[in-house]
Amino acid sequence: MKILIVTAKIPEKFIKEIVASYMRSKNNTDLSIDVVSSEKPVAALMNKFDLERVLEKLKQDLRQYDLIITPGLLIGDIAEICGKYSVKCFKGTRFAGDLPRVIDAIIHGFFHRKRDGF
Repeated sequence: MKILIVTAKIPEKFIKEIVASYMRSKNNTDLSIDVVSSEKPVAALMNKFDLERVLEKLKQDLRQYDLIITPGLLIGDIAEICGKYSVKCFKGTRFAGDLPRVIDAIIHGFFHRKRDGF
């Protein structure tokens, strides 16, 4: 599974550290996670249009991802934007520290597709 995590500028380094630590602890060769940031400094200032700008820049590469995780504090409904790019998206939690639990839950299928937006 290949996952793209979209975040904001300031937490980008922290998110990359969390992902690197997670990948070391799981040692899962079937899992690949990339992190990209929007131009907004913090996730609470991001909205669905910021997500659209990020996805537009990456549109040639989006097909390689099975899922995109966005910040939980991102303002607005992401379904329309993700549908436009034909990608599965999931709004994460409010806290970056929960990211390993979110990834585990997604990998183990704990989210229902229709209810959770993908």
